[in-house]
Amino acid sequence: MTTKTASPFTPSDKVNAFNFRAFADACRDALGEGGRGPDAIVQLVTDAIADLGALKAGLPELTEDETLLHMCDRVTIFAIRLTPGLLYPPHNHFMPVVIGLYGGAETNITYDEVDETLVSTGKKHLKAPAVHRLPEPAIHAVVNEGQDYSEALHVYCGNLANTNRNVWDLERQKKLTFTEERYFGLSQQLSA
Repeated sequence: MTTKTASPFTPSDKVNAFNFRAFADACRDALGEGGRGPDAIVQLVTDAIADLGALKAGLPELTEDETLLHMCDRVTIFAIRLTPGLLYPPHNHFMPVVIGLYGGAETNITYDEVDETLVSTGKKHLKAPAVHRLPEPAIHAVVNEGQDYSEALHVYCGNLANTNRNVWDLERQKKLTFTEERYFGLSQQLSA
């Protein structure tokens, strides 16, 4: 399980391919002064996943769990590929997040922190194509209960790398500072 930064890529020269650069620019502009904010991101992601063939032609091939596609002060965009049967641990972002699931399925489990203990507050099952805006402020875990890898665009309304955030060890009910190593190290295979 790893995160990869996409090597610089240009929009595909295939006819009608999704233009990722234009998408990233539109997301950045939507989150700038005078932009419509996260509501505009929901619409941009909805439009992006509407044409699966064009989207896949315009993105790099996903081979890692997470591929960083774009990051600036206003927006961070990842392509996420969830491994079947793996529960990724609860974590937070401290910013609005829009998920555009365009392949497979995923379940988001939300939590509240009550007296330093995580309490599950609900589940949202998504099956592609689907767009979901995480509630704010969100603590969530994610799992792919399907048989195949899922594929999604995750658009974070801020610079995720410069945000101090948390990950939780559910077994020990312990809140930790988020690191990629902890996040993947706390991921668990679901019981059969």
